[in-house]
Amino acid sequence: MTEKIFTTKSFIYTLKGCIAITLALGISMSLDLDKPMWAMITALFLQLRPETGFIVEKAVLLVFVSLIGVVIGFIIVNLFLPYPALAILFLCVFIAITMYFSVSMSHPNFIYALTLANITCTIVVFYSIANPLMTTEQYIFHIGYSRITEIIIGSLCSCLVNYYIFPVKVNDTLKNHATKSFNLTIDYIKQVLSVKDFYNNERYNKQVENILNSLITLDNDLSASKYENLNSNDYRKFSNNIVELIQSAHILRKQAVKDKLDQSFKRKLKRISNDLDDLNTTKSEFTFKSNNFLIDQVIIKFNKVINSYQQINKKNSPITYDQHYYSFKNYNNILVTFFTISRTIFLLIFLSLFWINTEGNSSLLMMLVIPCLLSQIFVPAPNSADLTKKSVIGIIISIPISIFVTLNLLAKVVGYFELLILVLVGTLFLGIITMTHQKFQAYSLGFCLGVISLVQPSNHMNFEISKSLTVGLSAIFGCVILWLTFKLYPHSPYSITRKLAVSSIVKDIKELQSKQISKEQYQSRIVKKILCIYKNRQQNSSSERDIEFALKSLTKSI
Repeated sequence: MTEKIFTTKSFIYTLKGCIAITLALGISMSLDLDKPMWAMITALFLQLRPETGFIVEKAVLLVFVSLIGVVIGFIIVNLFLPYPALAILFLCVFIAITMYFSVSMSHPNFIYALTLANITCTIVVFYSIANPLMTTEQYIFHIGYSRITEIIIGSLCSCLVNYYIFPVKVNDTLKNHATKSFNLTIDYIKQVLSVKDFYNNERYNKQVENILNSLITLDNDLSASKYENLNSNDYRKFSNNIVELIQSAHILRKQAVKDKLDQSFKRKLKRISNDLDDLNTTKSEFTFKSNNFLIDQVIIKFNKVINSYQQINKKNSPITYDQHYYSFKNYNNILVTFFTISRTIFLLIFLSLFWINTEGNSSLLMMLVIPCLLSQIFVPAPNSADLTKKSVIGIIISIPISIFVTLNLLAKVVGYFELLILVLVGTLFLGIITMTHQKFQAYSLGFCLGVISLVQPSNHMNFEISKSLTVGLSAIFGCVILWLTFKLYPHSPYSITRKLAVSSIVKDIKELQSKQISKEQYQSRIVKKILCIYKNRQQNSSSERDIEFALKSLTKSI
């Protein structure tokens, strides 16, 4: 395990993260900003995806949405500061509006950007409510100005570091995504043609779900290709070909099950499966003569996938303009959206009421900020509760280290920025280096957020253990409530969620048949709807009928 964590790549990643955090903190303190920790947190979150294109994309989004969050927060405070309940109500309305768009997204950069708009607005509103006597237009402006400046500094520092120091290119990441999708597709086709366990729908459904998820990950990351002047058309062509292959393979499998696998058909499939094992997919196409139309269709589309994959891996691949290939459109299932938004709003209102009952102490605001941040970032994850639990463990670990080690050392080096950075980087080192390992990323995120939130380095920092302990315990309390919310809050009904997705596909089919949309537009719409059906499947005949309909809907455009 340690060999996988402490690699050259991990050390380079950690070095860049530490440099970005150092620059962000140094510049923020030199400008005497109120909370330099937000510049550090911004640099840390941007570092999660160190590819140059992703960094630039996320930085641009963060600055833009932070400005929106500050403006909305300013309006809410100006109108409703004497009425905290109304201020919180309109904050919830703003969060609901932004989440309406973010819930349907699968792109982590856009989800994080909209989340930060909510968090920025939350900070402006609650810090104003916490200090009503001090709150003036100048005070609100100072809070907003500081937040935006800190976020800009953190973003610029991360961009500069990742652009000039051991830059990681998006192209390498895209090729890795394409290879993963290709390998999953090859395994799926081999499984279909091997005629083993042909009646196990759940097994094949899981494989298709994994392929679609990998294609959507690839499609999401293509948004950053424009920042590195990459040709995204080849990747979209590759994704489109895989979707068509899945459709043909599914029809072949269902027909084989219907025919009860007669011996001649079974022998053909076995021959193809054996030939596939000997195929060098990086250099050759698959050739097999068959008198069966369904088998021929699978082979034709399989070769299209191979050709498009080879095109991606050519060093000097020409840009193809012969055809426009679609990207996958977001699908907003109103039931999923309602349950997700209502869960976050419930969490915010519950924690707000608890915070108000503690006389609105500003040192307890991390009880609101960190859970609301994590609740929205973890929305797309299938295991949100587990990720929250790991983050809580990371925060718990950070408390004794921050209070009894970091703060104790920092109290002895007041006035020496170099020693301040040395102590902070030494504390955060293990947390940053383990972020490169997916298994420990949630622990690391919780640990780093905990350390930065507890220490809160600045020109005017204090070293009160009681205050830091209050911040840490309040953050843990909020995150435990978040974990319970993920665990206990009801999930959108699986059957109704699927039926809504099916109904939306039917609507798209009607628009296609009436020529209101093109075939490319049709396919771009239905892929995420199909995935929604897969994600909400159950082991019953109704689920299988919905999946069957979803995959058959692909034939409408072929």
